[in-house]
Amino acid sequence: MEIGFASLAPLLPELLVAFGGLLILILDATAGKQGGSARGYMAITVLFLFVGLVGAFVQLGGEATTAAFVVDVDAFSLFLKMIIYTAMLLTALAGGGYLNRVVSGVGEFWSSYLFIAVAMAFAVSANNLLLIFVAIEFLSITSYILVGSIREDLRSSEAGLKYFLYGSVASAIMLYGMSLMYGATGSLNLIEIG
Repeated sequence: MEIGFASLAPLLPELLVAFGGLLILILDATAGKQGGSARGYMAITVLFLFVGLVGAFVQLGGEATTAAFVVDVDAFSLFLKMIIYTAMLLTALAGGGYLNRVVSGVGEFWSSYLFIAVAMAFAVSANNLLLIFVAIEFLSITSYILVGSIREDLRSSEAGLKYFLYGSVASAIMLYGMSLMYGATGSLNLIEIG
């Protein structure tokens, strides 16, 4: 089981979107106390979401493959990824101006926004229970950050805490169900589980 670049090539759209999130974090960390440009971070977010959308669209005509032994890249998963990237792109364009005004820490907000897109893309194309769990947990954790990102508003902090508590219980139940499936079948692969 060797994972090389050829095995990871179908994941290039997700890797580029994740790189965009890391780029925003690095730019925000190096900006100093004055902070970076909120519009610049939003522009980087929109650019990398568009790159992910184009990457998924380009792969749409190819044959179905399995990347890194745990991610299926087929027409259905690419279609869902295109819906995810389009929805996130339109949401960023429609609500970006408002979010840049009210959110504390715009760099963290926009990088988390990109990481949510990556987590959803992995969740819809995973063929392994462990990757599904990790993708949903990563999606949940970044969602907790976004929900509580308006630090001056107590309702935002309360919503983030409640979401975390409900999400923790839901994750425990989901993990228990997955462990039962693994115990019954002896496999984490969805195809082998049937």
